[in-house]
Amino acid sequence: MFASLRGSYTHDKINWARTIGNNLSQQLTLTNVPDDYSATADIEFTTPIRRLGLNLHIEPSETWNRAISPVDGIANTNTNFNHAITLSVDNRKKEKLDLSLGTTVQYTKARYSLQRELNTNYISVTGFAEGSYTPNNSISFAASADITQYHTGSFAESIYVPLLKASVTYYFLKTGRASLTLEAFDILNKNTGLQRITELNSLQQKQSNIIGRYVLLSFKYRLNKFDGGSGDVNLKVNGR
Repeated sequence: MFASLRGSYTHDKINWARTIGNNLSQQLTLTNVPDDYSATADIEFTTPIRRLGLNLHIEPSETWNRAISPVDGIANTNTNFNHAITLSVDNRKKEKLDLSLGTTVQYTKARYSLQRELNTNYISVTGFAEGSYTPNNSISFAASADITQYHTGSFAESIYVPLLKASVTYYFLKTGRASLTLEAFDILNKNTGLQRITELNSLQQKQSNIIGRYVLLSFKYRLNKFDGGSGDVNLKVNGR
């Protein structure tokens, strides 16, 4: 089990100030706000399931943030609570095959002291799987996939973003010092730069251009002479 607690405080943080005109037009300017607070607590628990040859991972986390975004010269306090939990399993014996499967659920509550019309809840659910297969010291295969569902109460439709990646690596020269890797990104060509924003008098959906599906060929050369293929290390302590 591993647990952590982190926090931060920023004085005179730069944030956005909003001015709303009589015609409901809005002007955003940068300004210094007095305080900004954030805190994160998380726990990572791992236990073996020996009968199935698996490891079980449970990772809950809590994040809290309080910031100030002035509206018409009046301090508007933004408070966000993010609750997330990740459940995953992977195989215990990883001599040649390494597999992992899991899901992450995040629930965020955004609250505003002045613009209560902006109060909203965000939900995202991600399922992921990744694996690698290394039959020998000369070649290795890897693949990963995840699908994320974004849901915001202010919007009627949810967004699903499936991502799939695969690669093959060939090691050559003595001790596998050099390698060639062929990687395919976003195989389904479904990635999208989409952002949804709830404003005082409107709903915004922004979409930006991204690379999308592409293939990359890379070459790597290790300067050290140690064998990086097996990853086995033998240690002797006190002559034992």
